[in-house]
Amino acid sequence: MIPSLLLLTALAVGPSAGPAAGPSAGPAAAPVADPARVPWTELRYEASKLLLTARADVELSRAPLPSSDGRRPEGPTPVVLRLGSSVLSKNTVSTLWLDPEDGRTYLQERRERGRSDEARTYRYDGAGATVTTREPGDDAQANADPSTWTGRSEEERRDFGPRPEGYGVTVPGALLYLAAALPLDAPGDEATFLVYSRQRLMLAKLRAEEWVDLDLRFAEETPAGRNLRQGPLRTLRLSVAANTLDGAATDLKLFGLEGDIGFFLDPQRRMPVRISGKMPIVGSINIELKEVVLNSAR
Repeated sequence: MIPSLLLLTALAVGPSAGPAAGPSAGPAAAPVADPARVPWTELRYEASKLLLTARADVELSRAPLPSSDGRRPEGPTPVVLRLGSSVLSKNTVSTLWLDPEDGRTYLQERRERGRSDEARTYRYDGAGATVTTREPGDDAQANADPSTWTGRSEEERRDFGPRPEGYGVTVPGALLYLAAALPLDAPGDEATFLVYSRQRLMLAKLRAEEWVDLDLRFAEETPAGRNLRQGPLRTLRLSVAANTLDGAATDLKLFGLEGDIGFFLDPQRRMPVRISGKMPIVGSINIELKEVVLNSAR
């Protein structure tokens, strides 16, 4: 098992933005994601530049929605994507329940700890999201289950409003799963998503751009044992772009990165071995894969 859930606030997941077309445009024939294409169950990343050092953990599994949610969506069992982040004194863990075929988000649970403690739940449906925010009553409650907290508790309804037809609504963190599970296998392949972020909808596009050779070093754990992978690897670079619903180009903010975001995908193991972009203050930065757990040898 990969240890501790760590990354940076920059890599924290919350509802974010996305790209492509305009509100009146319907979706092109959307490719279907297949969780069977994804052999990994855990990924660990590290980033370091100037005085910034960060680690990120990602876990992938399948499970129904929690019993406390009360819903049982028709269709296949949801994919559960858990992302953890840490920078300085702030730690964030976000858990997403996704439709495995189109990535739409059913539920997001986000927990922040550090200078302040907060738990936020986003319960998505076809028309919007119900957002519940909780805070502990005192420091002693901070380590308890948020459902037992006696501090601030608020519930807010956020409606999506007019939007293109034919899309399920997802959030930025889901793009990590979709990049792996969709048939984006060669330059020119692409897929577009309706993404909810910062209380607005955007269109996000993943596009396979080019083959890029990288020199990599990471640990690989399979049922057969643990190995060190190092040396050159041909990767497929996927770009992430964003448009507002009226068609204006905009920066997509994903995992704290912005600008020209790229996933460098191992085409065999279907995992981003590098995520590139820009961060405030430090500028361009690469988040590098350091460890992967596979459910089979590849």
